[in-house]
Amino acid sequence: MKIIYDNVLHGGTYSATNESLNYPVENLDHPFITKRFQATGNTSTVTIILDTAASVDSIGHGVTNATAGTIRVYSGAYDLEATLTMDRDYDPCITYTASTIAAVTKIEIDLTTTDTYAYLGGVSAGVAHEIDYAYAQIERPLTDNTAWQQMPGGQSLSNKKTPLRNVPLTFDAASITAANNLITVYRSVGLGTPMFIEFFEGARTIFPPLFCCFATVPVDTGSGYDRTITVNFRECK
Repeated sequence: MKIIYDNVLHGGTYSATNESLNYPVENLDHPFITKRFQATGNTSTVTIILDTAASVDSIGHGVTNATAGTIRVYSGAYDLEATLTMDRDYDPCITYTASTIAAVTKIEIDLTTTDTYAYLGGVSAGVAHEIDYAYAQIERPLTDNTAWQQMPGGQSLSNKKTPLRNVPLTFDAASITAANNLITVYRSVGLGTPMFIEFFEGARTIFPPLFCCFATVPVDTGSGYDRTITVNFRECK
């Protein structure tokens, strides 16, 4: 499990080779991942200059219509350190570097689409916090906020909203260390702070990367060392 909760791109300088006035590139630094950047054509290069040089091994991005994407990572006086193929299998998704790159100062993202306009949701980068939770029980319920009403005669009125994914993780005594590590992250960010999480790297069909937050305070019950700890995440938009 990998978590990008300390976004080193926040507060940086964002620019793009072309951008819609209605969807400016600064939207990529917005806490709402649906507040996207959109180009005025089918290609664009987004440039992000970090406010402070930082280490990076993971780059998360929101919903995109890109059919091809390249990420370039620079350090120091803009020395090219890595050229990555953007992982677009899921939205949102995370792309990883081969190893941690120190003193990153700039990130460039090339977008190409077969649609009329290229677009991209919010981005985050940093050193992913890793937690091993092999003994945790994971569930995959949905929260549906659709408002609907059914009349006595069977007529139905619906205001559909896309169901939000939830991820409750339940830990037992064998995985108490992993649970404590997650509680440490929770204490750092609190409830409702969006972050990118990779639940199953290499097995994304079980649960893909998610832009989500701690939905509730971790529930810790039991006697002595024999404890059950449940941590609840909920999808953010």
